[in-house]
Amino acid sequence: MKGIDVLRLVLVGVLAVHAENAQTRAYGKFGPAGETIGLFNLLRDSRMCGEWRTYAGAVRDMRRNYRNRSVTYRFAIRTSASNIILEFTLDRDDIPEGDVENLLARTHKVSARACRSGNRTWAVEEITRIESH
Repeated sequence: MKGIDVLRLVLVGVLAVHAENAQTRAYGKFGPAGETIGLFNLLRDSRMCGEWRTYAGAVRDMRRNYRNRSVTYRFAIRTSASNIILEFTLDRDDIPEGDVENLLARTHKVSARACRSGNRTWAVEEITRIESH
């Protein structure tokens, strides 16, 4: 292999790792008034997932659990059939707590895409606010 070919392979590898890391970091989206309208890339490792579902409904009983540098948010979504328990964990510097709480306020309806492996609680990948009309 020529030196230039090796350099190309190294650059492609570096760019691929950078792109993968950039896509896996959690982030929020905001409306024109600064309100949180969505949280994305909340799931650190989707390989653990077996079953995927999307739940929509009113948020209930949001709680936080702090451990070292991370925060686990656990909440329920009231669907027509029952309460579905969902959770996600963020590093404390990923998304400000106020932005998460703004989306998970009791007065909002949300849609959450989540997965489950075995009998575990549903792990949330993304949450978006459902507009009330």
